[in-house]
Amino acid sequence: MSEFQPFMERSCGRWISHRRYLFGKKLTSGEYVTEFDIHPIEDYSYKIAWSGKTEGEMDVTLNGNRLERSRSYFNSDDDSGYQEMFWIDADTVVFHTAYDGTRFREEIRFLDDDTRLRQTVGRDQETNDVTLVGQYYETRVA
Repeated sequence: MSEFQPFMERSCGRWISHRRYLFGKKLTSGEYVTEFDIHPIEDYSYKIAWSGKTEGEMDVTLNGNRLERSRSYFNSDDDSGYQEMFWIDADTVVFHTAYDGTRFREEIRFLDDDTRLRQTVGRDQETNDVTLVGQYYETRVA
């Protein structure tokens, strides 16, 4: 059982994500559009598939306050473990994870049932320098 299942169920569907990023030490900018789909595959387990600048799919499973992943977002060969989840309020969850030498904090806030704002910050685990900043405006299309 996980208290985060309602959040995951609310996230199911097909989404369009308008993304703006700052990358690396020089914080080079980029804007992208990504389409993604989240759907349940069994109790507490979901499949996430995405396409855009990159593409892939992963399975995730809720286990208490952890979202266990079958891979990382950047590397399909990486069994990256899990993200810890924390409630901010009824519409907002924060995820914490680390892989490939970077710590990530991601916040997802529902504005209504079909619109979300998302923000990601990545920091180098050794220097604590910001290496990634992402802002996303996401709308459900199905």
